[in-house]
Amino acid sequence: AGADAYINPTDAAQRLFEVIDRDGNGELTRAEVIRTIRDAARSNNTALLGEMRDLLGLPPSIHQEDESHVIFERVFQAMDADDDRSITLDEFAAYIARNLPAASPLHDTGSNNQNGYSGDGGNGFGQGGYPDAQP
Repeated sequence: AGADAYINPTDAAQRLFEVIDRDGNGELTRAEVIRTIRDAARSNNTALLGEMRDLLGLPPSIHQEDESHVIFERVFQAMDADDDRSITLDEFAAYIARNLPAASPLHDTGSNNQNGYSGDGGNGFGQGGYPDAQP
């Protein structure tokens, strides 16, 4: 596969951010992210759920009473670099660039990679793209 088979993670981040930012204010809240996942699950939007899994490491559903909520909180807090309880596009794109597995078809390995992404985020995400839930 040539470099054309790869998608720049910054472009993917921009598109996904715009989908999740329901009120268009340029910041993502916990509620917007959870609502996007729930609506995608209800409408069987497997493409969107797959993007959220592959780019963010989020499960296809979030429930207060199980491990999915712990995973969601871990991811949200990791994205929220300034700890202001909302995520800007810059924070969102930086998180994706840091954590996108190098083996992913979304990883831009072409020579025009302008974002400095090295692909070794070291966030503990395993093969499935989810944070390791083992103690």
